[in-house]
Formats: sequence, C-alpha cells, structure tokens
Amino acid sequence: MPRVVDRIINTSVRQEGDGLPVRRGLPIADLVHANPFLLVEEVGPVDLTAAGAVRTAPPRPARGYEELTWMLEGTAMHRRASGATAVAAAQASWVTVGSGDLLREEFLAANTRGIRVWIALPRSERRVEPRILTVGATTDSLRTVSAGGVRGKVEVQLIAGSLLSARAPVQPQTRATVARVTMPADTTLIVAVDSIEPGPEAPTVLLYGLDGHARVGHLARAAVGIHPARALDEQRVDAHDLAVLRNPVTAPSLRYNDDEVRIRTEPGQAFEFLWLSGFPVGERATEPFVRLGALVLRTEAETLQALEDFRSGKLGTLGP
Repeated sequence: MPRVVDRIINTSVRQEGDGLPVRRGLPIADLVHANPFLLVEEVGPVDLTAAGAVRTAPPRPARGYEELTWMLEGTAMHRRASGATAVAAAQASWVTVGSGDLLREEFLAANTRGIRVWIALPRSERRVEPRILTVGATTDSLRTVSAGGVRGKVEVQLIAGSLLSARAPVQPQTRATVARVTMPADTTLIVAVDSIEPGPEAPTVLLYGLDGHARVGHLARAAVGIHPARALDEQRVDAHDLAVLRNPVTAPSLRYNDDEVRIRTEPGQAFEFLWLSGFPVGERATEPFVRLGALVLRTEAETLQALEDFRSGKLGTLGP
C-alpha cells in the first residue's frame, strides 16, 4: 500500500553567516526532528560577485550524529577541528561526529548549491571518534542506476544506503538511505520501503523537491474506483518542499514490499528530488530531541554539555 503525505513543509530562503542563502526543512519550531533525521537543508545557489569572494556558514559544535554535505553544483571546503576536505560538484562528504567536532563550510564558487543532512546516531555510537568519508562521481561510491517507470528512464544517484537494487559504500548505522532521483515527465515510480520484517518501528521517509513537481501517494479517487470517503488522493510536492510521509501501521500481516512510496509525474513536467529514509533511533520513534541553535541532541544535558565543550575549546579550533 503506498504511503500518503502526512505534511508538507514549504521552505523559504533565509540568510546564514555572511549572507549564505539557506532553505531549511528541518529542524523547524513544530518539527524538531523526523527520527532519525535532525536537519535537512538546501544551501544556495550562492552568487559570488566579487573576485575571490567566499560565503561561510558559522562554525558550530557537532556531536552525536552523521552529517552529509552533498554538492550539487560548485565547490565547498568542509572544515573541521580534525581536518578539512574540499568537496567538488557531484561529490559528498560523510562525517561521523560521535564524540564531538567543530564544523564549518565555506562555499567557494559562483552558483554553488548543496544539500546538508544530519542523521542521529544510536546511543552506542555517540562516543566514537570523528571520521570522514568522501565519495564522488568519478568512483563507484556515487553510482547511477536506472529504474523502470511507466514511461521513460528514472535516474538515481545514490550516496548512502540501498535503493532500487543498488547499494552504496556508505552504510550508516541507522540504515539510512540518501539518493538524488530524477524522473522524466509522465512517469510513475513505485519504491519499496526497506521494511524487512514487522517491528515496533517503520522507516521514516522524507522527500525534498529539488526541481519541478510530482504527485505522491495513492492513485486519485477516479482511478482507483472506490468511495471518495475511503480514499486519500495524491498530494502535489513542489521544488523546495519537504514532504514527510506517514508511517504505515505496523501489523503482523505486514509483508516485505507491502510498504511502498508511489511518485507520479504529469505530462510535460519532470521532477528531481532527494530521497531520505532511515530507521528511528532511541527507544521509540517519538522519543524527544532537544534543540538549541544549531545543536539538536537527545537530552538537555547532552546539549548543554556540547555547548560547554564548544565554549571551552574542548572541541578544538578551526584553521584559516
């Protein structure tokens, strides 16, 4: 049964740091997390008009999650107290910040555009030392697969996890999947969610629109031929929308591939989007998180301790 859209977050541009345009889907005031996802942002496009100009995000303490910086266009420098990594177009850095690190991004080229995603770590992984993996289109780390739709060809660029029979080298502890999907017009894509067996939690699934629009969910009432009162129509998802899909009710009868997401483009309209799915961490999917500025951690004590470590210099310093 296809999932339906539980809510749509319409993002808007705000300025961060020294004029860095950011669209934030998570966290927002009434949705601090969509377990295990803590942050979903689109950065840019950045217009650097002055020669040698740089747009810089403010430095921030990081602890207890995995962070993806995926450059769709342009180049960024991902600086950390533990080192620095240049991330070019079509490349991504995957940073695990368990015990803590200090992070800052610098966007170096005109028309730079990127995605930032934070994924909460299980409690057992929250004290691991920082580590980083850089993946790019020139290796098998960022692979492109084709998925059959009703018409046309669906292209998938996979950074982490597994999707449509492809498996990325980055396999997060939360079994999260991050992919960029491009659908041509007049195409239907049905993706089986990784519900391997019945359990207390089902994976969280988010879709973030990058370009165009599509309809997500059940077939329209006229198409399925059932009473309107018992049907839920598709909902339209546009560019810069973050769609939070409703988790199915877990039952003993739930079978592999019963849980799926149906995405349909209309004639003359393609759709490009970010696919995010992952199993909740913690004792339950609704276990609260505490947000304080850029920090989103599991408890108030963890958050206050991270801030104290940041202020006292325990997380290190950033180079020039």
